[in-house]
Order: sequence, then C-alpha cells, then structure tokens
Amino acid sequence: MGLSCSTDIDGDYSWWYIPEQELAPLATKRWRKCSSCSTLMRVGTPARKFNRWRSPNNEIEERIHGDEVHQAPLFMCETCSDLYDSLNELGYCCDIEQDLKTQIAEYKFYNGHL
Repeated sequence: MGLSCSTDIDGDYSWWYIPEQELAPLATKRWRKCSSCSTLMRVGTPARKFNRWRSPNNEIEERIHGDEVHQAPLFMCETCSDLYDSLNELGYCCDIEQDLKTQIAEYKFYNGHL
C-alpha cells in the first residue's frame, strides 16, 4: 500500500489494527521482529503492540468468533513507532508490515520532495 493521505473506506481490508497508546516493555516469551524494519527486539525493550483482527472467512468462523477474528499481534520497535506516530499525526496512512523509512523515501521520490 505504501504511504497515502487517505484510506479507501469502501475497500476490502484483509485485516485491520489498533495500536497500543504507549510504548511498553516487550512482554512476550521470546524476541520479536519489528513489523516495519525487521529489527530483532529483546524481551523487555520498548515496543508498541498492534492488536489485529480480520473478518470471518466462513459461517463457522462467524459462529465461533462473531464479526471479528482476532489475529496474532504485531510489534514495532521504538524508532519505527516514533515514525508511525509522526506520520499518523500528519494524517498519513501507512502499511505497518513494510519498512516505514522506505515508504517515506518512495513517497518523497514520487511526489517530487527530493
């Protein structure tokens, strides 16, 4: 998807997310990779958790889970989380599974902000 100034409200989303409000120590049993830059994050390092959901794929999933099926959360390192916050405050939509630095560079290149 890359950076854009808006989202397609009527679009077909495969999943959606809600980020935790604040950075918190990574509280998992194992290290995690940043969903954006793929940096390994040790347990206890500052990270932001992104809770994710998707629509049910069939009637059975809908009966079991309701309208939303919870998916495994994604985690973002402190640097990428800061970039995400800045872009979000400016009204940009970004793909949290792609490198935010690359998305910003592509946006600058294609929009003449070199």
